[in-house]
Amino acid sequence: MNPNDLPSWTLLSRYYQEKGMREKAVRTYENIVRLDPNNVPAHYHLGIARHNAARESGWEPKLLSDA
Repeated sequence: MNPNDLPSWTLLSRYYQEKGMREKAVRTYENIVRLDPNNVPAHYHLGIARHNAARESGWEPKLLSDA
């Protein structure tokens, strides 16, 4: 795979996310953001992927009022 091929990275990141491969999804979305820092959807999906990876490792979100 061409390391600068943004469409391929996007497809791969979606595949990882759908298959539950959270850490790989995070790394591929990070690569997309590195290649295209203005890619707003990639930033959004990176946040979702990081959230999912954290929840999978046992982290539970708390409301600010509960902190």
